[in-house]
Amino acid sequence: MSFAAVTHAQENGPDYFVEAVIDNPTPFVGERITYSFRFYNAVLLEDCDDETVVGCPQYVPPEFQDFWQQDVEERDALPDVAFLNDRQYSVQTIDTYLYPTRAGELTIAPASLVFPESVFRPEQAILTQAITIQAVPLPEGAPDGYNGAVGQFEMRGTIDRQSLPFGDPLRLTITVTGIGNLEQMTPPEIPVDTTWRIYDSDTIFIPASENPSQQTDTRIFEWLLVPSEAGSQILPAIDLHYFDPTVRNYRTISTTEITLDIIPPADGQPENLPPSSNTNLTIQRQALPLKAINANITTNSNNLAKIIFALMWVFPPIVFVAASVWGWRNRPHRRTIAKQNISALKHARRRLSAARKQNTVTAHRLIGEAIFAYFAAQLQIATGELNTEVMREAMRQRDIPNDMMTDLFACLDTAHQVQFTPNAANNSKRLIDRTNQTLMQIDRFWKQQ
Repeated sequence: MSFAAVTHAQENGPDYFVEAVIDNPTPFVGERITYSFRFYNAVLLEDCDDETVVGCPQYVPPEFQDFWQQDVEERDALPDVAFLNDRQYSVQTIDTYLYPTRAGELTIAPASLVFPESVFRPEQAILTQAITIQAVPLPEGAPDGYNGAVGQFEMRGTIDRQSLPFGDPLRLTITVTGIGNLEQMTPPEIPVDTTWRIYDSDTIFIPASENPSQQTDTRIFEWLLVPSEAGSQILPAIDLHYFDPTVRNYRTISTTEITLDIIPPADGQPENLPPSSNTNLTIQRQALPLKAINANITTNSNNLAKIIFALMWVFPPIVFVAASVWGWRNRPHRRTIAKQNISALKHARRRLSAARKQNTVTAHRLIGEAIFAYFAAQLQIATGELNTEVMREAMRQRDIPNDMMTDLFACLDTAHQVQFTPNAANNSKRLIDRTNQTLMQIDRFWKQQ
């Protein structure tokens, strides 16, 4: 059952109105709920799929105080249709995942849809009503090592090798998938002997929206481990404790115990790694080289000439047919990529719009996320695989002017500087406008490719 707060204008059915809906009014602390903003429209407005059109209404989300929020990327889909008061409405929905951060009565402030001023009307805003929920505290009896995870999860552990020389690091990867507060999840404890050296690496969060083949979010943790002794060593099972709100109880999932073969050094001492257990290391992934294949091939020269002559007649038709089949099978894929590229700017501008109603730190975080979201959508890669060098190279390949590139990275640098140095003086609204203008200019060049 949904619980809606609706703003109506007339009993006989207004031309348009908005509503806010939540799917669970009594969640546990940390449990994910979905907040849906819906715009009902029964009249023909401007073509707002074209981001250059002036006058399109802008969604302004509430601040979501006392909630951790996760934006849900819009999937390319046709609007829903609803029949109310003998009128047909087109319904556009914007979802946001919310996670209560404390127990008790929590209020979600009204959201708004703002119609900019035009020659036909002054600026107009229509609001939803506020929504109140009752967040329930987690029950007692949490297991030792519980870190606040709430949801339904699966966990998989992998290592890059099971036999290694003494002193060499072992890469351990823990991948957690599921529905819940994965973005806020802290790494599980590695229960090895204190004499082992542990080096943390960066963690990666991949929302389901960035991987259409997945219906769940993903969180990846990685470490470098250095066993303390040579010989047979045990990497113990790793536990993840979480609260499952569907059964109202705590659960534990574990990896399997692994036996490692640590080869003693042949001569001298192994190369020393930094002694600090808090050192952050960036793990460089390295592709394994292809193994060379040695083969002695002997052929009769006359037979070889005949074979080559025959292939000259047969090979071109085969290539033509294969290319035609490949092109036909990939037409839907090309259309999908085109749709995703068109919506890239829309996703970025939605984050910029949300940033206008946030405090300084949150606003600048959303500005940075908007830039990364745009390039991730255009390049069809996860944001975790994206960095400034990838963005710079992508713009160079598409002949984006240098002044636009400079403006974009200046916006990104400013957003990061203020995000991590809150006292730095900056006008967030001015930076939002500058970022929006720069992305629109870049997008025009991108579409010409």
